[in-house]
Amino acid sequence: MKDKILVINQHFYPEFAATGQLLEDLCADLAQDYEVTVLTGKPSYNGSIDNIPKEEIYRGIDIMRVFNTSFSKTGKLGTLGRIINYLTFYLSVFFKGLTLKNYDTIIVLSTPPYISLIALALKLFKKTKIIYVVQDLYPEVAIELDIIKSNFLISFFKKINKFILKRVDQIVTIGEHMQELLEKNYGQELINQKSKIIYNWADGEKIYPIENEKTFRKNWDLDNSFVVMYSGNMGYAHEFDTVLEAAEKLEDDRAIKFLFVGEGVKKDYIKEYISENDLDNFMFKPYQDKEDLVYSLNTADLSLTTLNSGFEGLVVPSKVYGIMASGKPILFVSDNNNEISNLIEKHQIGYNIEIGNSDKLAAVIRKYKNNKELLEEHSQITRELFEEEFDKEISINKYRDLLKKLD
Repeated sequence: MKDKILVINQHFYPEFAATGQLLEDLCADLAQDYEVTVLTGKPSYNGSIDNIPKEEIYRGIDIMRVFNTSFSKTGKLGTLGRIINYLTFYLSVFFKGLTLKNYDTIIVLSTPPYISLIALALKLFKKTKIIYVVQDLYPEVAIELDIIKSNFLISFFKKINKFILKRVDQIVTIGEHMQELLEKNYGQELINQKSKIIYNWADGEKIYPIENEKTFRKNWDLDNSFVVMYSGNMGYAHEFDTVLEAAEKLEDDRAIKFLFVGEGVKKDYIKEYISENDLDNFMFKPYQDKEDLVYSLNTADLSLTTLNSGFEGLVVPSKVYGIMASGKPILFVSDNNNEISNLIEKHQIGYNIEIGNSDKLAAVIRKYKNNKELLEEHSQITRELFEEEFDKEISINKYRDLLKKLD
């Protein structure tokens, strides 16, 4: 008889959210040897999806979609709307979880914040163990965004975090800097005795380098362009002013195009800047279907990602692994000394750009455009490093080892 795993996360198939796509990979693999049930919410990451069933079997996974409100992040209710979304999801997951037959392990992520409390509540009624996967560090992210300012609330939420970390059976972090921050904030002994670093990943069989990708370039009228791409969420944790200022400096080179694929709360800000400064070297496209991601990512000659100041260790941009799978050099805008900047510096898979140094970013883009050998060399190194350290099977096998350890 197969062991049973319950997975809890706000986002899952067919969502575009990174955590949903990563979990789909993990659950589909585990479903070969375990009975896997996923409790998730209504798809809402990039707008609602009509006619989605409340329950379905997909790739061997039993997906159960519970009720939750879906107020927009940028709607009239603002933060209150998001809190209501979270609370309705928490309650729905708890009551649905109580109705399910016993499960051996719960895998719960940090999205939405403190959903792990519901996993702990279910543990009171079910004989189960909990693997807590920290994708974003709360309340630290909310503090950095000035959502939580009160010292009392900061202390309160950190105490809740420590309560959770003490009681789960296993903690997974997605990078060394996040691990170090957890140790600093919640105690080295507590974190070290039950934590393991498992990187996020991409599927190297589905995303791979395509030399001279033609289909999307032709459809998007980019055949003769040198394409600098940002693909993914344009969220609060990401910095764009440096990119926008560099684009202004490169406007004289008509061959260079900035392609932004995705959505996010900062997309309107980016478009407003472009309009106010009369920039015509930008193109925007929506999220692409997962099966088309290999072609979309290969539209790029260079790929961009960014991390806002203060978010080091709080989040790790998982879009980097898809970029690496496609074999594109990475231009990373940040304050440096973080997971991705250290990776780039150590392995020469692109360039680190300090926030505000748009001159350097513009110069590096010109350098790659004018030096095909350098572009090809860094592209090859990037894909090789991906295959060695960040391909899907490497990380999923580490999750399998964890599950065996908890048996």
